[in-house]
Amino acid sequence: MIICLLFISVLIVLGIFHFKHPSEKNTEYNFHNDDVQKFAHTSKSGPKNSQDAFNLAMAYWDGRGQPQDRLQAKEWLIKSADAGNPNALYNLGVFRYLQLLADTPDDPFGYRSLEKAADLGNSRAQVFIGIRYYLDDKKILPEDLKKARQYITLAAKQNEPFGLYVYSGILEREDQNSQEAVKILTSLINDGFLLAAYPLSAIYEEGKNGVEKNPQLARQYSDIFNELLKCGNEDIFNPPLLPISMFSVLNPTERANKLSELESLAKKGDSVAIYQLVELYNLGDGVIENKSKAVDYLKPLIDKKDPKALYLRYTITHKNPDDVITIADSGYAPAAFYLYRVYSVYIEDNNFKFSSELAEKYLRQAAELGNKGAMSSLIKNLLEDSDYPNTQLNQQVTYYANKLLADYPNDPMALTYASYAYYTEHSEIYDPGKAFELTQKAFDISPESYLRLNLAEKYAYGIGTAQNIKKSSSVV
Repeated sequence: MIICLLFISVLIVLGIFHFKHPSEKNTEYNFHNDDVQKFAHTSKSGPKNSQDAFNLAMAYWDGRGQPQDRLQAKEWLIKSADAGNPNALYNLGVFRYLQLLADTPDDPFGYRSLEKAADLGNSRAQVFIGIRYYLDDKKILPEDLKKARQYITLAAKQNEPFGLYVYSGILEREDQNSQEAVKILTSLINDGFLLAAYPLSAIYEEGKNGVEKNPQLARQYSDIFNELLKCGNEDIFNPPLLPISMFSVLNPTERANKLSELESLAKKGDSVAIYQLVELYNLGDGVIENKSKAVDYLKPLIDKKDPKALYLRYTITHKNPDDVITIADSGYAPAAFYLYRVYSVYIEDNNFKFSSELAEKYLRQAAELGNKGAMSSLIKNLLEDSDYPNTQLNQQVTYYANKLLADYPNDPMALTYASYAYYTEHSEIYDPGKAFELTQKAFDISPESYLRLNLAEKYAYGIGTAQNIKKSSSVV
């Protein structure tokens, strides 16, 4: 039995299931006041059930209603998952897969959590596990085409878009039921899932299994797919593996009601509702991804020259680059940090050319505005400055290291970059023991590769701890 090689291979070749780290996205989560108050109340009174524990975990993870705290998030997420909450199991699996949280011997890369979530009905987990039983890049799950079909079918029954897409391929290639496949794919197209145009074009071009050959429709769908290739950025074909949000855990009726509520508020000019709608449609969070619709919601705020709206429009469309400069110069920290990254060619953006002077300007500007990434990058740059060490540079290093620790006490990036100030020999706060302590804490929160290497270095060279080559090797 061969599962639809064409359809699944399209997903894999185009990168549909080659997930990116979510922090690579330019996103800011927005929640209405009643949602934030609910999270704040839960954090004070304590969760009453596994779903409350999940909500609290994600509130801490994203910093909604209270300061971001990944340690608290990890604690409540594991408690909720241990209680069998499918949403918590899925998110725990996602975070372990992405190495944002440490996996365990019985849950390598979060696969066990993801499969348990799939068995409990989580449609995203069903798609993920179904694909992995067909082809697993990490070689954890054995090839099992029967299980692959089982999970994909379950996801399709829940109207999960990617589940329906792959399921239509199973129908067309394995069951020779092209007519039913066309119905599913056409419905997906009508809902805005334009990737479905590719197999539709192929089916109509060939004509088989009860579907008549139709060159006109074949060209029509081919044009749709070609336009998708032409105008889409890489996220269309390489979407991030996103954790479940407060919105996407809702059932279809609750989701529709929430969308209706947000639409009504947005029409009245409620900026929080507008930003939440933008977030949902930009990322396809609980809805079919529609970036044009996301940008349309921003128009009232763009007309008011709202900095955040202008910045989000640019990150979605990469049009109107002058807006990014204007709002950065007016004090919008995310835009300033973005300009540092593009002017230093840390990230590629054809609208901007390399400029070390402008990169330095916007890095300092973003750091002064308290941007975590900017403060972290500035510490590293100061320590690597050819004039270091001197009193002025040392004072700046100390200031930003202390600010990172004060503002982000449980953030792995903040802990790591602050640690550099403590283990640099000529720093005025030189303290190898403190450097190791911060490095270990960062690793305990999140075992990302750069954090592993940082901790391994400390053990390898005995920085702030006894030298231990064996432990250094085991960390990596």
